Amino acid sequence: MRATAAVVAGVVAAMDDGRVAQLLATTLAIEGQASERLAAVFNTIATDHDRRHRILTMTRHMLAETDFGRQDAFQSLWKSMDELLLTYNERPFVSAGYRASLDQVNARAEQMANDVPADLVELVETLGQDNVRRLSVRLLIDLLKLERDPDRAPEVASDVAALAEDLLLAGDYESVLAVVTALAEQAGDSTAVTSEGSRVALDGIVNTIAFVEAIALLGEMTDGEAALFDDISARIGPAAADALKTHLEPEELTPARTRATAIIRRYEVRAISRIASLIDSPAWAAQRNAAELLGEIGAPDAVPLLQPLLRGHDARVTSAAVRALASIKDPAAARAVHTVLRAATGEQRRAVVEALVAMRDARVVPVLVRIVEESNPFGADHALVIDAVGALSQVGDDHAVPALTTLMRKKRLFARRKGKALKEHSLAALRAIRTPAATRAIDDASRTGDRMLRKLAKAVA
Repeated sequence: MRATAAVVAGVVAAMDDGRVAQLLATTLAIEGQASERLAAVFNTIATDHDRRHRILTMTRHMLAETDFGRQDAFQSLWKSMDELLLTYNERPFVSAGYRASLDQVNARAEQMANDVPADLVELVETLGQDNVRRLSVRLLIDLLKLERDPDRAPEVASDVAALAEDLLLAGDYESVLAVVTALAEQAGDSTAVTSEGSRVALDGIVNTIAFVEAIALLGEMTDGEAALFDDISARIGPAAADALKTHLEPEELTPARTRATAIIRRYEVRAISRIASLIDSPAWAAQRNAAELLGEIGAPDAVPLLQPLLRGHDARVTSAAVRALASIKDPAAARAVHTVLRAATGEQRRAVVEALVAMRDARVVPVLVRIVEESNPFGADHALVIDAVGALSQVGDDHAVPALTTLMRKKRLFARRKGKALKEHSLAALRAIRTPAATRAIDDASRTGDRMLRKLAKAVA
């Protein structure tokens, strides 16, 4: 009762004369007369006699400006309403005992709630909101699995998806997982009449306000909630990436970005087309993050998306794209890096080479080897080859030895200076690699190479 009284007192305190007058004017204009219930409310809010007169005067002025106040019978109606609102008294209609009973109803309700017999406590708990929600989930899932009417199947699947939306708003991710799992099972069963409707329903969930709001809270979820949401997104499928990719736009590595990236990565090649829009983003961070994710996926389908990033003017994006391409085991990826190195000059080429070297990963070696093998070391590609050999000296392994051995033995008439540079850099790279195969290549060069190569190889050895 104290809590109820406090609420009533708070409402009364918040209602100034203008608000009360507006409330009265609106109610009277709608109903066309004053009721005893309205009079009771009015007397509860305005307990002071002078205040009641003041509010009624304001109300009459407000009504005078409405169609209701312009009626010919308004004066007589107002008189009766005025008398009722000012003189209303519930005592003739409510006995003292009944009034006392009404005042004590909250206390009696609390007492009855506390006096539930022990054998009924568990039964009462089954009527709680959580249990009723779980029962609804179970019933709708059963309806979905039992449906045999092709005409009704899409409607049932839509109802189940609507339940998932309500559960997302309630934050009941465990129940959401049960619902989307059922939809995914039906969508994957080509013999089920609910198959097509379930797939449409699953794809539709990602466009709901509830799912978008859940995505917005991804960084604030507990580890347990995030794990459940990860499973939910896995059941929904790659369509979830359309909403998740918004977290790939920030420059900082936020918890939300980390979680969203992990979820999208599990879709593998199916996610590539979903995040393609980030490649065209005007924000460099979104392009960089997309490139890094495509590199982690490592599918050849990502190469066409990464190629435009190599021609950009932001070194951070270019470096990310180079690292991503170097992580993709496909000739098209190596050719893309080769092409950009050929076209680049100065700082841009240096940025690409440094990006490859910074990876310290054996996966970049085939890319560098292909550049060495497919370039013209005595022509316009000379500087490119020197840069690639320099990178191999830092990250190279036995896979680079054959290409370096072939390169240091090349020679051309009237290109002595370039030939010497190729030999020196190749030998330096072999010495840096330090494997038995690299050592043997240097020894062979000191014995079987041309005169210049033998001299340089002996110096290196």
